[in-house]
Amino acid sequence: MPIFNADFHKVSVPLKHVLQFMLLIGFCLTTVADSDVTGDLTAFKERLQNSVAWKSMGVQISDLQTSPMPGFYTVLLTSGEVVYVDESVNFVVGEMLIELTDDEAIHHTNAFKKDYRKKVLAEADLPTLNYSPPDGTKYIAYVFTDTSCGYCRQLHQEMEGYHDLGVEIRYIFWARAGIQSKPHEEMVSAWCAQNPHKALDLLKQGRSIPQKSCKNRLEQNYNVVRQLGLDGTPAIVLEDGTLIGGYVTPPNLLRHIDTSS
Repeated sequence: MPIFNADFHKVSVPLKHVLQFMLLIGFCLTTVADSDVTGDLTAFKERLQNSVAWKSMGVQISDLQTSPMPGFYTVLLTSGEVVYVDESVNFVVGEMLIELTDDEAIHHTNAFKKDYRKKVLAEADLPTLNYSPPDGTKYIAYVFTDTSCGYCRQLHQEMEGYHDLGVEIRYIFWARAGIQSKPHEEMVSAWCAQNPHKALDLLKQGRSIPQKSCKNRLEQNYNVVRQLGLDGTPAIVLEDGTLIGGYVTPPNLLRHIDTSS
């Protein structure tokens, strides 16, 4: 069918062409909108960081997004704190933003932090030592662990209980004393051992293992710890980004999982 019909002096366009055109327009508008948001965030971040008053606070920005509160931006600091800064860079409000609707209280700050943790872990692709349930994994818990941490050892002793509930424990090695410490050397030795799981089991029992070294990516764990603002072990992060600070029993961990889902 011709696009132009001379008899009626009208444009006659097949429906599929109309739909294709509408999809193209929609894609272009979405791309422009996304670009505008990114540009606004970049411009605001530069204006904030160039503010003399902001510099005087001695804080650094880890992430920045638009806020559910009109006229404000959500700012995540490297300390792990969340504050809200107005468009004019005159007011800083922290730490918790809660929206009260007709029937519920929406904790926007908690939701922002959860999304941020999930994003950081996904993008970092950290090396993990996984303890999977023999009957199949239902849930995954990322555990920042240290061989010098008593509660980390207690958590490890409960491994069978987590597995009975279908929870896979994915260990992320992080020595609180730093990269030059003995706990970090122990975890490198476990990572490089012929049987890393057996080696870590021994360390969690307070026993020693042969010192080993190999090429590894364990140092990047420390950067992620700083990004997430963690200050102790064990620190447990669920798949949706929920943070649980400290040891929890298998039943309590399952309750956290059920609540977050």
